[in-house]
Amino acid sequence: MAGQGQGSGMRPRCRAVLRVGGPPAPHGPDEAFPVAVFEPVRKVVHQWLNDKFNITDPLASGVQEIDENRSLALDTAFDRDGAETATRVQLTEALPNGLWRTTVTACGASAGTGALVCVELECGDLAGAADPQPPRLIRELLQVLPVHDGPVRLAAEPVAVGAGGVPDLLEVLTEPARRMPVIVAARPPRPDEEWQRRWRRIVQRSAGMATLVELDETAVEPFRQAVYHHHRVAAGAVRTFMPEVDPAWEADALRHRVLSFGRLHDPADHAWQLIAANVQRIALAEPIPPDLRLIAFPGPPDDGEVRRQRALDAAADTGTGPDDLRREIGILTELLEESDRLLLRQEAEAREQARRLEEAAELHRRVQDDLVLSAVEHMETQAELDRAQAELRLVRRALLGQGRAGDAFPPLPAAQPPDGFEDLLDRLDELPHLLFSGDRRATLELDDTDANRAPTWARKAWNALQALDSYADLSTRDGGFPGDFRAFCRDTPADGHPVSANQVVMGESKTVHNQWADERMLPVPPEIDPSKRILMTAHIRLASKGSISPRIYFHDDTAGLTGKIVVGFIGRHMTNTRT
Repeated sequence: MAGQGQGSGMRPRCRAVLRVGGPPAPHGPDEAFPVAVFEPVRKVVHQWLNDKFNITDPLASGVQEIDENRSLALDTAFDRDGAETATRVQLTEALPNGLWRTTVTACGASAGTGALVCVELECGDLAGAADPQPPRLIRELLQVLPVHDGPVRLAAEPVAVGAGGVPDLLEVLTEPARRMPVIVAARPPRPDEEWQRRWRRIVQRSAGMATLVELDETAVEPFRQAVYHHHRVAAGAVRTFMPEVDPAWEADALRHRVLSFGRLHDPADHAWQLIAANVQRIALAEPIPPDLRLIAFPGPPDDGEVRRQRALDAAADTGTGPDDLRREIGILTELLEESDRLLLRQEAEAREQARRLEEAAELHRRVQDDLVLSAVEHMETQAELDRAQAELRLVRRALLGQGRAGDAFPPLPAAQPPDGFEDLLDRLDELPHLLFSGDRRATLELDDTDANRAPTWARKAWNALQALDSYADLSTRDGGFPGDFRAFCRDTPADGHPVSANQVVMGESKTVHNQWADERMLPVPPEIDPSKRILMTAHIRLASKGSISPRIYFHDDTAGLTGKIVVGFIGRHMTNTRT
């Protein structure tokens, strides 16, 4: 935004970008309706200034001195037709602990979006040790403007949720269009003043930068059942849910930090302050929307404007004769043509800048998503490694107790997992109980789509295929295995090769069946079905977030003519309600 974040030593310490307007249709395009934003913003800011400095006069354009240490600036931008497009109020304060600047910028709705209001607090180098709090302005704006995060309405106070509101809360948490965190607090089992005081401070410091929710006593258990045990919020706890919550993925819970009632209640524990600090850090890391960043407020005249003003003055000084009028018309025509050229050039530059900003913002989002996904995948891998090492220690201890040191420390197999999906496809003959009938091109595309994570996906896929092969082997022996593949992964026999049961899904939702079943009609040998295609819904998740999120779809024919597992697809996530 023109004029924001500028100045020696000034840096943003808090920023709330409020998206004003009606909520978009669920899972649809942004169709926010226009909302009158400038007058409500000016009214709230004026009241805020009146409370602070007893400023009762209407705000006027330009710069005015409040006192020797404070100044106030008001700017307004207009379009070519004279309609107001943006307004900015900026308070600068030179205080003993540093130079502070509070800026409120509002811009009207553009095509496909609602209006935007940004409240930003900056401070100078001298305030480096200070602990700035979000301006009260943010909460006051939330009270008069319809602010949304995707389809979720933001408010200055937490939304109270009982047992009946748990399904709606789950939709909020898993809503793909949500950009901001959701802070969910569960009331403690008994009234607690310290907990209430700290929760109140979290609310005040996070309003406008997160959705705030408070579960009552009746909602704690239904919420735990809805999001499973690992994503729960126990009585008295506070949890910060990041965007794209996946309740079915245990490792995903590690992204959503939780603070227990014991720590919130303990006067000596100050970790509660990190909840709002983390929310503020996330808000600052978000790119400023181009509609806000590209506002051009009128500034001091440049050389071109001075020259054009002199030409206008010269035209006004001409006489009234025919030659004088012709000369005046010529001057004015040249000025109009130059103004048209200048406007066209400025519009082209603005479009190019907007394009570059959008590309930079999209790159920033992708990098952030990659970092989050990599962190979750590493945490999941570490958890699996910890479990495997614990099991290994137990087995070795038992074998050593039986005097079987050779079995406790056998030689490691020479074969290494594949380093990509091309290598994986070339080694499928090592898994005799599997039959791959899928499209190789869809599988090889994973190597090209994300070169950084493809090796990790390929290793996970190889481990999953080994588990399918092990299940098929045990299922076709005498007596067989008394369950499906997910049961095999939950309760793996001693000589079986497991994969995490959380990765295995044995069916799809009714919505997927009704709308996208054709996409899951996958090839099989003719002895399974004469049409050579059947509906496959059982699948293994190789990743749970991101636009690719590879899957393995399979058909269990261990009790059929082939006696094998048919793998009909290895590739990127198929279409569902969230893609």
